[in-house]
Amino acid sequence: MVKFVGIAGSLRPNSYSQMALGLTCDRLRALGAEVELLDLREMDLPLCHGGKEYPDHPDVERLRQAFLEADGFVLVTPEYHGSVSGVLKNALDLMSFDQLDGKVAGMISILGGQSNSNALNHLRTLNG
Repeated sequence: MVKFVGIAGSLRPNSYSQMALGLTCDRLRALGAEVELLDLREMDLPLCHGGKEYPDHPDVERLRQAFLEADGFVLVTPEYHGSVSGVLKNALDLMSFDQLDGKVAGMISILGGQSNSNALNHLRTLNG
């Protein structure tokens, strides 16, 4: 069975990014995929300091392991100031190419107001 992991880069209650991730993962499950949702609002992730070890933050290893074991991933972000959210960027910074390379990637950007795709383009660059 194909396995996906998904995260959304919004910490707000009733977040549109979280809703979009939920709908996307429901569709993946309907197509027969196994899906693990990681809710960054419930995880204790430190700010990335560039090191490899975060012994006081077991959720870093949980995040890394979930992405390592997945065949693909879904990233959803609100667009803040023309880019991805800081919380999503930090989660990605806590991982390495081992977790992201060679995977199927789905990326969704949520933006209120004028249509734009800066965050989506930045996600493509970050994961390219």
